[in-house]
Amino acid sequence: MKQIIPWISILIIATFLLTFKFLKVPPGIETDEGAIAYNAALISKTLHDQNGRFLPFFILSSDKIDWKQPVTIYSSAILFKLFGTSLSVFKLVNVFTALASLLMMSLVLRELFTEKLALIGSIIFITTPIFIIASRIGTEAITPLFFATSWLLSIVYFQKQKKSLFLVTTALSLGIGFYSYKGMRLIVPPWTILTGIYLYLSDTRKARTNLTTFLITLLPFFLITPVLENKYAGAVFDRRQFTLESYRHYIYYWFSNLEPSLIFVRGDMGRIFSVEKFGTFSLGALPFFLIGIKKVTEKNNFYTFVLIAFLITPIFFGLSGAMGDGHRLVAMMPAYIIITTLGAGVLFEKSTFKNITSRIIFTSLIIFFLAHTTNFIRYYFFVYPNLRETREAFQNTFNEAFYKLSQISSNNHLTPYIQDDVYYSHGEGIKFFETAYFKNPLLIWKPGQNLPPKSILLTQIKQIENLKTIEADISPLYILENEKTISPDSIRN
Repeated sequence: MKQIIPWISILIIATFLLTFKFLKVPPGIETDEGAIAYNAALISKTLHDQNGRFLPFFILSSDKIDWKQPVTIYSSAILFKLFGTSLSVFKLVNVFTALASLLMMSLVLRELFTEKLALIGSIIFITTPIFIIASRIGTEAITPLFFATSWLLSIVYFQKQKKSLFLVTTALSLGIGFYSYKGMRLIVPPWTILTGIYLYLSDTRKARTNLTTFLITLLPFFLITPVLENKYAGAVFDRRQFTLESYRHYIYYWFSNLEPSLIFVRGDMGRIFSVEKFGTFSLGALPFFLIGIKKVTEKNNFYTFVLIAFLITPIFFGLSGAMGDGHRLVAMMPAYIIITTLGAGVLFEKSTFKNITSRIIFTSLIIFFLAHTTNFIRYYFFVYPNLRETREAFQNTFNEAFYKLSQISSNNHLTPYIQDDVYYSHGEGIKFFETAYFKNPLLIWKPGQNLPPKSILLTQIKQIENLKTIEADISPLYILENEKTISPDSIRN
């Protein structure tokens, strides 16, 4: 029982970090979130996406350019079916994905390290900046973490138990992960090659059998790409025409995505993931990571495989010109955690000796890690949401307004209207709120038109003659009502 309590505590802390100020940080939703949520809501209700396609593999957003990947959308659709459609439920999809990744990561760490070190590694995991940032945004960016962790867990279990089942789950992690996020199209191929080499070298006597099981499970995911690309033009390879560049081109992008300042210091170039001066991974854990790398190089073992996996993850990023987007490196996080935990273990062992210098160094690094983590949490939850750049990135803050409009109109039997400028302001995000909170489409109202009796209006205009303004605290929008008085009790928070 005593062994379980620390793990329960870590799970509670992780849940708190992912749900504290749940719908306030970030302060709204952005375009991609709106498209994913809207199509997930449609599929959960009608089995068709916004383009009328029946259970499509990929979903084309309203710009007719960007294809959304199936994993996040169908996960959201399932949760909508089980728990109802709302922004809270939608946001919980990535929270559950992150927590599931944490549980798998803890299993990996417990297989590789002592209980104490596994706990240290899990703490580093849940306080990693990109883990918190990506899990609180309803895009596909956190899904690679789930499949990367599942991949490594399967390999660790196969290494320990030599069961073919884990070769199958290894392949499934790569195969499904290939379609979970566009960036995974560039990450899964080198991981596949590395896995094949590892399976061959780890047991040459059974290499043919192991590789056959692995490849038979995985290859169908690759072989269907021409069919999918033909049916959903541009969905698999993003309409890119790959041209052979100089080797210097690919090395430049490869090394640029391994740049320490990007990984540990500089904010993400993607505006919705950018938290200024905080890197993808924690700067406070950098000393442990560097010591872990040194430890790996001393002996050729499973940790060598992990380090190689970390280093080759962005090797093909030059094919898409991806650079400076820290959220694309989420898939590297499990390998980073293993190496960092290994480094922490080296210092932890030395600190138990009577060498006072080792104890001082270890204590100082722990203090630095805690100070940096505290600084990030303070900045992210209390400074970041109020920045102009953040509010520009997450402009759609209308969830509460739509919810209150639905409650008031339903409780008082009023016909809901919405001002045209509001309805057309944020694309699929507005349509998601409409689909989530109203049984029927909202009626459009234009300034200057009369609002019919027994109607209610969501508008940017604070006061209109002959209409009553309802106190709802949804600035910059207002709810106006015609003819009927509404009691404050009808507004449910």
